[in-house]
Amino acid sequence: MSTLLLIVSTVLWGVWGFANGRAVGSAHPLTVQWMYYIPSALLIPVFYILGARLAPETNLDGSALRYALVAGFAAAGAALLFFFALRDTSASVAVAVTAAYPVVVLALGVLARDETLDLRKVAGIAIIIVGVVVVQWEA
Repeated sequence: MSTLLLIVSTVLWGVWGFANGRAVGSAHPLTVQWMYYIPSALLIPVFYILGARLAPETNLDGSALRYALVAGFAAAGAALLFFFALRDTSASVAVAVTAAYPVVVLALGVLARDETLDLRKVAGIAIIIVGVVVVQWEA
C-alpha cells in the first residue's frame, strides 16, 4: 500500500511543479505565494477535526507542533525561493535541483542520530548530486 501512496504522491509532486511553473509565468512569485496557501488554510479545520477524532491524544502535542511549525516555515521559505527561481529557469530543472533535498534530510538525521550513514546511502547521495549536475548542464 505504501508503494501506491508514494507513486500517487510522486505524480502529485509532478503536478505541483508544473502548476507552480505556470503560476509564476502568470504572476509575481509573491502573488503566487499567498495564492498557494489558500487550500492549506481552508483545510486546517478539516485536519484538526479529523486529528481530534482519530488521534485525540496527540492532536495538540507540543513537540509535534514545534516540529510541524519548523517544517511549515521551512516549506514556506523553500516555496518562495522556488517561485523566484522559476522566473529564471524551467520548472523541470528547478524541481530536479530541489529534489536533492534527501541529502539535507540525511545529513540532519545523521547529526541528530536518527539516521545512520552506510555505503548504500552514500551511493544514493552521489547519484543525486550527479543528477543535479547533469540536469543543470547547458545544451
